[in-house]
Order: sequence, then C-alpha cells, then structure tokens
Amino acid sequence: MSLENNVRIKISDLNLEWLDKYPVWTWYEGSPFEAEDEIYPVELSKQDIHKIDVLFIKSVFVTPRGFKFNGSITLHVESEEVYSVEIFFKGVCFGFNTYWPSLALTEIDRFKSTFGDALLPILPLEYKTCIEVFPGEILSEKFFVNWNL
Repeated sequence: MSLENNVRIKISDLNLEWLDKYPVWTWYEGSPFEAEDEIYPVELSKQDIHKIDVLFIKSVFVTPRGFKFNGSITLHVESEEVYSVEIFFKGVCFGFNTYWPSLALTEIDRFKSTFGDALLPILPLEYKTCIEVFPGEILSEKFFVNWNL
C-alpha cells in the first residue's frame, strides 16, 4: 500500500475530481466515522488488499430507469460488503448507507426537490467499479439495497 504523492484530504472533500485523479482511497488515521477524518489514495496489490479495512472506490451507477451517475462505493474489505454509496450529479452529492436506511428517505427527498421526479426512482442502484478490487475481480452488476421506499 502506498501513499500517492503525499495526498490526504478530508472524507467530506472526496468528489469526482479527486476520484478521477485517484480512483481508490482509504482512511488515513482516526475514527472512520467523523467527517473531519482524512483519507488518502492507494494503489492496491494482492499483498496489501487485506491489510485495509475500508475502501472508497470510484464507480458508475445505473438507476432502475437506466439513468447513469458517477460516484463511489464504500467497501468493507474483509466482508466484501458494499455498505454505502455516494452519487454525484450536477455538483451535488447524495449518499445512501445500509446502516442508516431512514436517511435514504431524506436523500431521496433532497434529490427530488433538487431535480424533480423525472430521474426517480433512484434505488436500487446497480454499480460497477472502475478497477479490479480483488485480484481478478471487478465488482460489478451488483445491486445496492432497495428499502422499498
């Protein structure tokens, strides 16, 4: 695992520009549940992948109606569980987390009030990562949780 170019940013600053430069990130230090915690870009290797707890990975998402969005998935490496996604659209970020499904309603309402009904429904999201996460395996064609909202 290598720290690329000594780059570190706050997790709240992760956006498409950063993801385009560096498609894979992980926690730098501190608790991974504080908005002020820092992340850094990493290059993955077979030897290092299981030394990492959580990865933030650039992904492309497709809604049930076929609309595409760019964003990132949050992957718990040991369990291979994607538990959170962030989609970016017209400079706005929308997050969905399986640990807090009630917040999905807030995000859907915020999305609807910003862009109207034309792009709904958002969930479930199909995603595809931009890189090989586990050796020989690109995460793709999997569905993010549908809370029947």
